[in-house]
Amino acid sequence: MRWIVLLSTLFLTIRFVMNWRKGIIWSGRDSFFSWAFEQALGYQILFGLTLLLANNPLVVTVVRNGMSALSDPMLLFFTLIHPVAMILAMVIFQVGKNKTKSASIEKRQRLMAFTFIATTLLILAAIPWPIFSYGRALFRLGL
Repeated sequence: MRWIVLLSTLFLTIRFVMNWRKGIIWSGRDSFFSWAFEQALGYQILFGLTLLLANNPLVVTVVRNGMSALSDPMLLFFTLIHPVAMILAMVIFQVGKNKTKSASIEKRQRLMAFTFIATTLLILAAIPWPIFSYGRALFRLGL
């Protein structure tokens, strides 16, 4: 699911920016793509929050040790930064999508382009890239 969200946000950012720059008018296909992305992101966030709150050993460590546990970069990222950034990405997307409903046809592509740029940047910031000390492998093939 995470790859669907990541690849679709990159694809849709490029699509909406190009549509805006070329002056292409909003279509039903654009509405469908934004709806499908909204569903994928929503399910991904729901799945992530379930993993976070369902007896997660990282959360248990933070609860037991208090704020001092957040001095560990891995605990800070996975218990605070990652969930907050993903929820914020969803909020920004929802606000932008709702604003497009009341915007004129000419302004919808521009508004969605900026919405997707902001959403994409937040999602990219919330990824535990392998180059960081708390990073994870990009592809996990084992169970």
